Amino acid sequence: MRRLLAYLGVLLLLAGCGLGEALSAGDGQRTWVDLTPAALIGMWRSDRGDTIEFTADGEFFGDDVKYMFADSDLASNLDLSQDRATGSGRWHLTTPLGNPNGKHAFVGLSFDVVANQPSRVEIDKLLARRNDDSIELGYNVGDPDLNDVVSYLRCDNSCPHVAPSRPSLGVPTAAGRGQLIGVWRDQHGARLALNADGSYTAEDLRFAYVGAEKLLPYGISLEGALSSEGTWSMKPPPHDPFGPATTTVLAIGKIAGKPSFGTRPLGIYADGQDLVLATFSSNPEVIEQHTFRRIR
Repeated sequence: MRRLLAYLGVLLLLAGCGLGEALSAGDGQRTWVDLTPAALIGMWRSDRGDTIEFTADGEFFGDDVKYMFADSDLASNLDLSQDRATGSGRWHLTTPLGNPNGKHAFVGLSFDVVANQPSRVEIDKLLARRNDDSIELGYNVGDPDLNDVVSYLRCDNSCPHVAPSRPSLGVPTAAGRGQLIGVWRDQHGARLALNADGSYTAEDLRFAYVGAEKLLPYGISLEGALSSEGTWSMKPPPHDPFGPATTTVLAIGKIAGKPSFGTRPLGIYADGQDLVLATFSSNPEVIEQHTFRRIR
């Protein structure tokens, strides 16, 4: 909760200070860009030498994001003793706080792995601005009044890829609702029932809280299986909000019999003639990826 409050506090502070001015990088002339996924996907290098790669399937991978976690609250559960810290997760485009109809000038970073450790952290401070004939991504470090901005420019032809090569789970698919109703089982035998009335029951939803243990109800831990119930729906992925509904979203109502909240997406993939539901993990060696196959 401290992490969430700290994050919201940073956003409110920036909104109150005038974020456009805070991230002007000293010239005050650069205008915000209404960014598109096509304009973001690719390699970006900062003036401090680190690189971030944004992939077409909504993932990002950074080879050194340690500076983003200078806030002690954001890094409270992380070991950042090494000189560099990789980070990865999912990206999405968003508008300024309090202006849902504004430009999609912000790149939201939903980390799930930082420095090879599970970490559920949301950062929405990467701002797209026009820099002469190109687009620049600016990240304000710490107090906006200090105007300490890390700037990224595209480097597709000069930067090595940061995103790893991994076996494919299949083709992201917008399945029909009827194709998802039924009982699914993951590689450990845990069952997930997606019911016709829009409810779900799960035998073990521990995967939803790896790196986010503080969100568990009081007295609940990850030491044993966590049953869950709630509702489910089909939605487009965050990086393509107007695209096909290729994710099944679990809206958590209870964990281990106690009231809870939050949502967890499962990607829908076509593997030959079969469908696969998979949890998201930008680094399966750190956070195990659970894959569910329908059994009835």
